[in-house]
Amino acid sequence: MSISVQCAACVHKRTGQLCAAFPGLHKNAVGEFVEAPTIPSAIYTGDFDHRLPYEGDNGIRFEPEPDFANVWAEIPIENDAD
Repeated sequence: MSISVQCAACVHKRTGQLCAAFPGLHKNAVGEFVEAPTIPSAIYTGDFDHRLPYEGDNGIRFEPEPDFANVWAEIPIENDAD
């Protein structure tokens, strides 16, 4: 599965199919390992524009790296549900 341009340019991206919104297995604030979802395929492959809310993203959405902010400001938000 190829990573979307949106995920690759996001400040919240981590390694693999993980990000701040979808952290996968991680340590919580008290150091316990907890499991959370990984980036859903629809977002990770670019089929969903994560500037829009996505169930389970905890309000954390796509935010471009500073070098790409101007580019993303020009791209219209696409909502396939419309």
